[in-house]
Parts: sequence; C-alpha cells; structure tokens
Amino acid sequence: LLTSWEYEIVRMDSLGLSEQIRRIATARHIVSAAGAGLAAMIFAPPGAKIVALADQVTVRSVTDRRFDSLATACEHEFSWLECAPSGRSAMALPFEATITVDLLQLNSTLRRQHIGA
Repeated sequence: LLTSWEYEIVRMDSLGLSEQIRRIATARHIVSAAGAGLAAMIFAPPGAKIVALADQVTVRSVTDRRFDSLATACEHEFSWLECAPSGRSAMALPFEATITVDLLQLNSTLRRQHIGA
C-alpha cells in the first residue's frame, strides 16, 4: 500500500544517525510505528504529514500527548492510526505491542493527508 502512494520503505535502525537525519529532513510524509524513533520528526521540514501507527493501549495511554505536542511545535500535521494488537501482544505495555494495520483505514488516512497537501 505505501509503495502505491510512492512512499519509500526505510528501516531507520539500519542507517547511521546522519543518514537518518538526512532522510527525515527531506520527507514530506512519514508513516511510522509509535515509539522513541518517532521523535526524529523534529528533523522533518515544517508541514510534514505524519501518521503514527499504534495499538489502542498506546494511543489511549499517551495522556500527555507528547507526540502531538512535538508535531505541533514542529508545525507538522500529525495523526494517530489505531491498530489492532496481534496475538499475545494484546496485553502488552504501551509501545510494546505487535500490531495489525487496517490497510483500508491507512489508505483513507493517506488520502485525506494527500488531498490536503
């Protein structure tokens, strides 16, 4: 699905820090699992559109809305996509669940973001 929207799939953990920053600094749209790596949005250009994928526990437990606040400070458009937990991870702590992404829901989110681009 992401490649049909012309997203490049990048495994950030396989890149050095300077290459990660370079990739993010040129990204206008980012889809990422929620977690510490999502804070790298600070390197994205203002106006970047970011979708964070997370399970229900994570989405509802981030009461301080730290990613929302960070995105606002960076002038990004930020949205959560709540995903279903997979297998035994249903009881996982926030940011630790394995998730299943609803592709129709993700496609709809991407369509809304790209129409507004």
